[in-house]
Amino acid sequence: MATIKEQRDQKRKDVVEAIVIRHEPVH
Repeated sequence: MATIKEQRDQKRKDVVEAIVIRHEPVH
């Protein structure tokens, strides 16, 4: 069972990964 903190951390990680992917230059 995920705690609220774990859910919040997961959501933030998803957001950070999405931002990184969006700003990553195409190689």
